[in-house]
Amino acid sequence: MNLDGAVIPELATNDSMRRLLGLTQQQFHLLKCHSMKVINKYYDERRQRFGIMNIREQNRQLRMQRLRARDEEQRLLEQRERAHQRRVFRMSFPDAPPPGRTPKPVYPIAKHPVGQWGVEFGDDVVPILPPNATVDFKSWSPSAFLEWVAMIIPQEIEKGLGDRIKARILGGYHVKIIAISTTLKQVLGMDDEPFSKLQSQARKILNIYRAEKFDRRMMQYMIDKNRMEDEREWYENMSRARAEWQARIREPVLPVTPHPLGRMGIEFGDEELVVPILPPGKNCNFKLWTQADFSSWITLVFPQDADKTVVDSIRRTSLSGADILLLATEPSVKECPELDDVQFSRLQSEARKIVNIHHAEKFEREMMQYMIDKNQFRTSATFSVKFREDKLCSMEDLRELIEQNEGVAKESAAHDEKGNTRIPEPIGLMNCCSTIASWVGL
Repeated sequence: MNLDGAVIPELATNDSMRRLLGLTQQQFHLLKCHSMKVINKYYDERRQRFGIMNIREQNRQLRMQRLRARDEEQRLLEQRERAHQRRVFRMSFPDAPPPGRTPKPVYPIAKHPVGQWGVEFGDDVVPILPPNATVDFKSWSPSAFLEWVAMIIPQEIEKGLGDRIKARILGGYHVKIIAISTTLKQVLGMDDEPFSKLQSQARKILNIYRAEKFDRRMMQYMIDKNRMEDEREWYENMSRARAEWQARIREPVLPVTPHPLGRMGIEFGDEELVVPILPPGKNCNFKLWTQADFSSWITLVFPQDADKTVVDSIRRTSLSGADILLLATEPSVKECPELDDVQFSRLQSEARKIVNIHHAEKFEREMMQYMIDKNQFRTSATFSVKFREDKLCSMEDLRELIEQNEGVAKESAAHDEKGNTRIPEPIGLMNCCSTIASWVGL
């Protein structure tokens, strides 16, 4: 019977070939298995050649596409939600440290040395090292490790220890294993004496390596700790400055225009026409007058000798400068010093002149202070925006705000309670910016 490779598919699928070939059940089963392997290999090569994927690969790729589509849909949904959400500005001074700030460093823990004091660790311990190598045994190559073993126990190298080390591809990392355990002693087939020498040198290297590593970690710990403390102090100072700034800076209130008392051109009006009578060395701020100043003012209002009785009756009432406002507004005061209508009208007219001028000067001072506070409040709006952004304002911004506020303060002038001209003391943002500048070291 002449058979060729074309019969292999029949052998893999048709059991009737066993009777044609006269094979036993076991023989035909073995032949059928090999035929199926050949058919599968043939189909795999054909798929690779023509780019045809099997059903399993198609299902796998389909699952991957569905997973990617689901992830992309989830990402688009999250983007849409973020786009429609109302933006919430993160405060520049949160209670918890924001991401990116230096975390609290962990204090390094020193490991206990291995071996005996003065032998494997101590001040005068000098280990044996390979040429051009340090105690960082993890960086040793297999050849450097072999040289190190040869320097310690050369007689064992001659007995075949080097071949056993090369066969197991031992390197510098095995120095730690030698120092802390006896596993390699059994693996390499070493005796107690040579292994104790090797272990003693390995312990010296391990102890020095751990000590240097602890020193590096301790140095890094101190650097991170100082950086964390500096950042915490800086953020606390900025937070304190922000709280002080928010407490001081408020939108100013426009002062109320006072209503004058009396008649136009007599009790109020042009300064050249309305000239009040004042005590010697005093201005229109009647609240600072003493009782003696009030008595002298009464004497100037009623200068004739016939009015001496009126002056004496007023002095007996114990009135002072603070009662000028009552004389200008309350008609019932006339009954207290027992004045007639003419005398009280004269006294009330002079009191109204003083009160009107005092209210006008006070309104000018309040209006001047209102303009200063208004300029500072406008400047503080920019300062507030910079502080409420995701990042803090820079030192250049602080310098610019300080210079602007100082310019506003120097250009404004007002009068104090005694009428003396002065440069107004800037409040609010000026003091806050100066405080910030002193804290951050400007």
